[in-house]
Amino acid sequence: MLTLNVLSMALVWVIDNRRLNGAGLFVVAALAIGNAVWGARLAWRLMRPTGAADKP
Repeated sequence: MLTLNVLSMALVWVIDNRRLNGAGLFVVAALAIGNAVWGARLAWRLMRPTGAADKP
């Protein structure tokens, strides 16, 4: 989870401090969306009950 927070901070820094063209903005947006989805998935897995992973 700490890695995801660092990635979020790095993406914000890139947006704030660099001039990006359309392709650069697309790459940063894709990374940000992937980061958010991955973080939500990890948080969901951490919040599930212990035995829930064994059930189909």
